[in-house]
Amino acid sequence: HVLGNARNRIAEEWMSLRRHDPTREIVVRRAQFADLARRLISSGPASARVIRQRFERAEKILAVLGPDATLRRGYSITRCTNGRVVRSFREVKAGDALHTQLSDGLVDSTVVAVKADRDLT
Repeated sequence: HVLGNARNRIAEEWMSLRRHDPTREIVVRRAQFADLARRLISSGPASARVIRQRFERAEKILAVLGPDATLRRGYSITRCTNGRVVRSFREVKAGDALHTQLSDGLVDSTVVAVKADRDLT
């Protein structure tokens, strides 16, 4: 009876050792490593594709909203001689030189008079 119990205990221990076999763990880890390596190699082109798509989307938005598109719609951009954009009549005075950019060229001008909107009617 004692010998049978000892054999059973040895068999259980043997099975436990087999379940925790480092060789098995190495095989599992190698498979995980190979999978990660494969995913890493394939993710490079995928990441580049996503970045390229984002760039193209931003480029399209700029094409619609950028200053060149504004100029093509008939607007102009007026700057002082220091390059600062003029946003209000209050920023210029008679005698100031201005550079106005249009869709197809540049107009240089000198301010003769400054009037508010209500003065134009």
